[in-house]
Amino acid sequence: MLDSEIKLSKSNLKFKSGDWSDSFSSHIFRGELLGRHLGVIGFGRIGKEIIKRATAFKMKTTAIVRNPYKYYKNNSLKAKFSSVYNLKKIIKNFDYLIIACPLTDETRELITLEKLKNMKKSAAIINISRASIIKEEDLYVALKKNIIREAFIDVWYNYPRSNNTKNLLPSKFPILKLDNITVSPHTSAWTKQMLNRRFKIIGKNILNLSEGKKLINQLI
Repeated sequence: MLDSEIKLSKSNLKFKSGDWSDSFSSHIFRGELLGRHLGVIGFGRIGKEIIKRATAFKMKTTAIVRNPYKYYKNNSLKAKFSSVYNLKKIIKNFDYLIIACPLTDETRELITLEKLKNMKKSAAIINISRASIIKEEDLYVALKKNIIREAFIDVWYNYPRSNNTKNLLPSKFPILKLDNITVSPHTSAWTKQMLNRRFKIIGKNILNLSEGKKLINQLI
């Protein structure tokens, strides 16, 4: 979101090529996250951390969940909550929409062209969950026709079977040729610090299991 507002990646490439057209004297103003409205689909561990960081930038935040009433009492993050079943209606309010929910039968192709058309023309969508939550063709059409401003996509519709695979297109549509999409090959969470945290949780869970204590991040 920061890169979307200040255009640092694009400005970096231009300036390295000797282009000063983005300098302060150009009167090209950048944006801020202050006051922007962020919608986050999903309020699990990742969704909560996203909202926590967005709040630090004084963004407005709305968590989009199946049952908003479940979260009202213990809302330490002061986020608003809205039902995913109202997404078509409320999606018009967001400057940014981050997808951070699991892929299920219910969320598959949750984001369609119809919903994207309801977004602000200046809005951006970010997918760090699973590609199929956004209907593939509809994402391409929305970007190609500038129905939304841009997208940041880390998850894909096609994956290689091995790391040696080259030139495999991540989508059947020529989405990589568009100027208003920033892409990465499913690497947004892959950090050294993440591995350290994972190993600590595994070690703690082995100890908890041996002592008959509750496991961390237990699903069932």
